[in-house]
Amino acid sequence: RMGGAEVPCLVIAGDDDNVLPSKDESKRLSKEMPNCAVMAVKGGHLLLDGGGVNVTKAVMSSRTVSPISSRKNPVDAWTPPSKEEIRNATESLGTLRRLTSPVFFSTDAESGNVEQGLRSLSAALPGDGPVLFVGNHQLLALDLGVLLDGVYQETGTLLRGLAHPMLFDSENG
Repeated sequence: RMGGAEVPCLVIAGDDDNVLPSKDESKRLSKEMPNCAVMAVKGGHLLLDGGGVNVTKAVMSSRTVSPISSRKNPVDAWTPPSKEEIRNATESLGTLRRLTSPVFFSTDAESGNVEQGLRSLSAALPGDGPVLFVGNHQLLALDLGVLLDGVYQETGTLLRGLAHPMLFDSENG
């Protein structure tokens, strides 16, 4: 099924990942997907933690970005979901929300006090436009939807999140 993917894809893999077989998986993906480029970088599993990988530069310099798309600003070109899509996404999180009972906290930038709710986060978010939220080692990214919805419900800001593709693997591809 992934072989039919026509969108360009860049896989950034650590050459010394002792947690996941990133290097082998990147090779497998490049063989299976016609428009997949692989970038092997020095490092292990936590490539993005150390600040040694500039993802924007990697994407923009890869063969996955055409000259036309490199002029397109991915932030400005983002199309927000409709109110119905947001409502459906919120409703789909009901069971997970009941099972986990999430509580959000934020830190006031001036006082440094931690407070319940995302009021302080709201003050730090841009007034308009999307926000890209990148989190590392959350609860298998299962909590990503609840987190994104919580931020939206409390601040009105739509976040875009990234999740590991392993979570969406199935017998059908």
